[in-house]
Amino acid sequence: RWVSPLRGRNPTRPGASLNEWGDETMRLGIVGLGRMGANIARRLLRGGHSCVVYDRSPDPGLQLAAEGADVLTDLTALPFELEPPR
Repeated sequence: RWVSPLRGRNPTRPGASLNEWGDETMRLGIVGLGRMGANIARRLLRGGHSCVVYDRSPDPGLQLAAEGADVLTDLTALPFELEPPR
């Protein structure tokens, strides 16, 4: 597995959350939880990031909620769930 030479050495904001490698984590919004969107969310969650997800169908969101994602039922709420800058 390739590891970035910057891993664990990135400057962070005061009070920022860090993952197990010492990198700053992000809160990301993902719209569309088909094959690609769901797998992107899973990889981000495994990497210690926080995900807010939305899909027209509730089933993919429920599966990701069990893996730690925050699920939205209304797409218009997405910008309010993310910290600036968005």
